[in-house]
Amino acid sequence: MKSVNRFIIGAFASFRVNDYFFIQPEVYYSQNGAKWEWTSAGIKFMDYHKIDYLQIPVLAKVRLVTKGKLLPSLFAGPYGALKLSAPWVYEVGGVRETGNSEDFKSSDFGLVFGGALDYRVGKIALILDVRYNFGLAKVYDEEVGSLKSRTLSVMVGIGF
Repeated sequence: MKSVNRFIIGAFASFRVNDYFFIQPEVYYSQNGAKWEWTSAGIKFMDYHKIDYLQIPVLAKVRLVTKGKLLPSLFAGPYGALKLSAPWVYEVGGVRETGNSEDFKSSDFGLVFGGALDYRVGKIALILDVRYNFGLAKVYDEEVGSLKSRTLSVMVGIGF
């Protein structure tokens, strides 16, 4: 199984508790997915699944430095997600079939861990965010096991 690079877009708000601690609710659209490729008896197979979510994390954010242009921070918190769609592609020997899977659960939840680096330019912050979503719910059940969401994300953004 291979991970696939997908798209994320959203918004967040940071509420200052003190100079070091913030509560940061977020909402974003994310695309998760995986791709399997194998060959059997000389025939190439490909199975690709994508799940589109509306994801809502609420993070506790700790700023490690409070002064200067570079402001590193660490964060963690829970997330909940609602499935918007789950398109799939299955290909055998060059013949392609597509559809939208109802086999994936309609929601997901888990934990988010990560870090960010804000570069301050006046009242604007350019943000680099690296996070790992650790899904706790089974998003898909099958006879040979179940799948849980695991996502490594690198995001860039602008804060006002």
